[in-house]
Amino acid sequence: MAGAEQGQVIVPRAWRASLVVTLLLFVSVGTASAECAWVLWNEFPTVFRQVGLRGMDGLNIVEAFHTKSACDAAAMFHAKKQEEEKRADASYTKVTRNGTWVFWESDIALGSYRYRCLPDSIDPKGK
Repeated sequence: MAGAEQGQVIVPRAWRASLVVTLLLFVSVGTASAECAWVLWNEFPTVFRQVGLRGMDGLNIVEAFHTKSACDAAAMFHAKKQEEEKRADASYTKVTRNGTWVFWESDIALGSYRYRCLPDSIDPKGK
């Protein structure tokens, strides 16, 4: 009987240990998949008409996403919003949008806003 009792005690301990290991694996996989895989970037070069110089060049991170489809949807949302804001401002003489790229002109400058999704492993700034 003592051997049977020991066996009964050992099996539940082994079972609990394997359960704990399994749960830890699920938690670590969940943490790894919680990292963002897609980054939405905003690029906005500007050229001033009077001097023909580029100015206000920028490349910024807007948001990060788990999926490319969510990133693409956000890129389209931000481009439409940028277009609406530029059209509402009377200082802009021309505003057009092509997908996630918004082009604008004013009396003193012209420029664009480009929203694009890249994998988080790519830095378009080259860093």
